[in-house]
Parts: sequence; structure tokens; C-alpha cells
Amino acid sequence: MDNQVMILKNRVKNIISRYLWKAVKPVLLTFLPYLIIMGLVILILLSIFGAAPKQMAEGKEKVKKYVESIKPEVISKYRQEENFQLPWGIVYAVEEYANGWSKDVDMTRVRRIAEGLKPEFEYMDYTEKIVTVRFEVNAEGNVTAKEEVAYVPVKLLTQVRTYEGIYVFEYQEVTDVKGNESRTYMALKGMEFYEDYSKLDAVIAGEIKTSFYSSYKRETKTIELSGGKLLWPVPSSHTVTSPFGMRFHPVTGTYKMHTGIDIAANTRDEIVAAADGVVTTSGPYGGYGNTVVIDHSGGISTLYAHNSQVLVKVGDVVKKGQKIALAGSTGIATGSHLHFEVRVSGTPVNPLGDINVPAGSVAVNDSIDRKFILETGIAFMKGDQNLEWLLGIGASKEYAAKPGRIPENLLPVFKEAGREYGIPWYVLAAIAFRESSFNPNAIGPYLPELKTRAVGMMQFLQSTFDEYAVDGNNNGTKSPFEPEDAVFTAARYLAANRDVYLRKGFNEDEALRYAVWHYNHAWWYVDQVMAIGEKYKNNYP
Repeated sequence: MDNQVMILKNRVKNIISRYLWKAVKPVLLTFLPYLIIMGLVILILLSIFGAAPKQMAEGKEKVKKYVESIKPEVISKYRQEENFQLPWGIVYAVEEYANGWSKDVDMTRVRRIAEGLKPEFEYMDYTEKIVTVRFEVNAEGNVTAKEEVAYVPVKLLTQVRTYEGIYVFEYQEVTDVKGNESRTYMALKGMEFYEDYSKLDAVIAGEIKTSFYSSYKRETKTIELSGGKLLWPVPSSHTVTSPFGMRFHPVTGTYKMHTGIDIAANTRDEIVAAADGVVTTSGPYGGYGNTVVIDHSGGISTLYAHNSQVLVKVGDVVKKGQKIALAGSTGIATGSHLHFEVRVSGTPVNPLGDINVPAGSVAVNDSIDRKFILETGIAFMKGDQNLEWLLGIGASKEYAAKPGRIPENLLPVFKEAGREYGIPWYVLAAIAFRESSFNPNAIGPYLPELKTRAVGMMQFLQSTFDEYAVDGNNNGTKSPFEPEDAVFTAARYLAANRDVYLRKGFNEDEALRYAVWHYNHAWWYVDQVMAIGEKYKNNYP
């Protein structure tokens, strides 16, 4: 009986299968060419844009999970350590800049970055005193007071050195009396913060050797030095983590002078005298920490700051190359390094202009701009920035352009506008893709603070478009919804901002980046546009 049932079931399956194949076969034959085309499109997209969103997200989650697992040990009375968890977004931002915005993260490097950026805590030991008065009545009715004293050892957090600066906690000893108990302890009085990015600068210099796109070189350079009069002061390290000079910040419009150079050094690495001279300062020196200053006569002096220990005293005569201190991070410093200054008649000069390096060269990370890292890291954590943009559709799903591909009718427009205003055509194309996926009719979200929306393929605010408008197709009208007008206007707008920075002394690549920054006021946006642009440049010769 069971065998007959099985035979019947198999016959029914065969009948159903034949009818299903007859029904589905025409549909498959009709749509097979489209399925093949879709497969090819996916392969093309992956070849152009590399990584899939899922893989990007997995890398980000791996970094986030690892960094969040590194929780500071809480041993202080007031548990302040809980407020100093290293932000995972900063670590991830450094990793992405270091790996060229790859879908894969290097967890060995991530651990190294986290180790370099994690907060460092300093404590002081204190013993709280608790006095309890107990009253006893004897058989005669006499009352006697008896004191019981207890001591409670505690640790008080005094200083935290973070990637962004130093937090210093202040305490005040107080005695509280409640009933028959008094307690003497250190109350938290306040906190001071001193900005210092030495830890972050050192990690940037060590990990981000070259940029992820070739048009803008932010790399560790090797500068040849010869004929100098001064000896390199850190024999164990030739890496400068922060250079000398005036720095202009284009957003705040302010200048900040770095009067020396910061040289990477491990704690207790030897510091040697740069030339013969007489020690004029030795010991604590304000924010410089333990400092040595040597007078070399002729108005020349050198300064060696943040040492863990000084080995000479005021009045000592020292020789070039003599050990004078051990490197450290005393004073206002987030990590171990040497701050080295050369002064001529009291005026700081660039030490790299007059130093003879024993090995003949010194690694210098030129013009570290940590704003890139900080802003990108914050954007990661806020969710404003993710790497899934590479395969995103953009502002509209109705326009026929395939994600990541430049419509054939627009390619000559980008190239012509680029030639007209001296802007790389592929940067214009990258902005169009990033803003709207080449949709000429795109309308962006409502911006309540501006009470308007960005419109068109290049996503202009109407007021900005009106100021820079170009009739790109020569039809007598200027509209942000006309692709030619939008692209030429964007090229003119970028050129105007680029020229501002060229006049300030920035080179072409730097000026272009700042011009793109003005388009969206975010450095991670600049990095995305430039990365997309490089891919277009390579795939659309």
C-alpha cells in the first residue's frame, strides 16, 4: 500500500513540474537577456566602486566592537574614568585614511591606533578619615565619649591625557559633620582642560603614510639635510609629528604659531644637546614640563621640553651630543615626545633649517590637518557618514542613470565645463553623482535653518545659484534644473573658492579641496568626492 502511495506521489510531482516548466519557460526566455545585462551592470559597478555596502558596514562594526570593548578600568573614587571611553569613530577614521578607504580593515593596525589614542590616567593616593563618637553610660550614670577612627584609602584621578588634550582635576580637603560622625575627604572642586593633540598627531604621522587618492599628497616626506650646525636631539627617532610654523585655518580664519617641532620619542629615550653650550634652565617650566634650555652663545639657544627627567643643572657646560635628559610627557603634553625649539636672539626659527641628522634624513609628516580625522570620526558616530554611499542611488530613484555610471550625454558637459574654469572634470562628475545621482530634477530635503531646499543635479541653493549662474547651454535662460547650467555654475563656484585659497598661498591640490569643502562644509564629503572622482578619472579616459 505504501509503495503505491509513493508511486502516485511521484507521478503527481512529475505532472506539476511539467506544467510549471511550460508556464515559466516563456517568462524566463523573455527576461533572460535582461537578467544577463543586470548581472553585467553589477559586475561593472563592483569594478568601478570596489566594495559592497555590507562589507563596508562589517568593517565598521568590527572596529566599533573592538574599541568599545576597551573600557578604562574604574579605580577612582568619583569614577571619572567612565567619561573617557575612546570614541570608536576616531579610530575608524584613522584606519580608513590609512587603508585608502578600503572595504577591509586591518585589525592589527586598528589595535595599534587604539593603543596610541587611548586615554592615560594619573592618580594620587589619599586616605579618608572617619571619626565616630559613641557615648557610653556606666552603672553610676556617668557619660563618657569614645572615639572610633576608621581610615579608608582611595585613589583620586588627577589627570587624563587624551587624544584631544589634557584634563586636570582639582580637589579640596573638607570635613563634613553629620550627627556623631565626621568625615574628612577630598571633594572634587573643578576641572581644567588644555588642548593638546600630540597623541593624535603622532598616530596620524605614524599610520597615514600616503593619501588614498593621488591628486592630493598628504604623505610623510623625507627631507635631506646637510651642512647644519646643530645635532639632531633624539638619536632613537627621526620622525617629526608636528612641524614648525604658522598655520592658517580656513574655517575659523585664525593663525596659530607652533614655535618648534615635536619629535616622536618613547618615554626615557635619550635626549642629547644639539651643540656645545651652557645650561640656563633645568627643571619645571610651565606647560613645557621638565625642560632644559641651553645657551650656545651668539644669540642662539635651544629648548628641550616635556622630559620625564633632566640630567643637567643650571650652569653646567655641555658638549654636543651629551645626554641631557630623558624623554617624557610632563607639562601640557598628551603623549611622550620631545618639543624642540631653536631661538635666535629670542625669536623662534625652524629647527629643520639648521640641523645635521646623523642618518642624513628625517621623516616629516608635513602639515598635519587633524580636522579631517576629527570631523570624519564624529560624522561616523553620528551616522552622518558611512561608506555605503559608493553604491547609493542618491536623491531620486526615478532617473534612468545607473548608480555610479556617468550618463553619456553628460560626460562632454563635465569635460567642457572643467576646461572652461580649470576644474578637473571628474570632480564635477563626482559632485553630481554624490549630490543627486545625475538627476537634473532632484529636490533635496527641506533645510529649516535656511527655509529652502537645494535643487537640481548639482544641488544648489537658489541664492547661491543666482550669484554664480552660467547659461551653460546658451539658450538664454539660467536654471539649476538644466544640467548644462548646473554643471557650468558649479565649475564657476568651485573656481571662485579655489582662487581664494590660491591667493592665500595654498597649492593647486589644497585649494581645490578647500573649494569642494565649501560645497558641503564637511571634510568627509571632500574625501568622498575626491575618491569618486579618482575612480571616474581612471574609468572614463
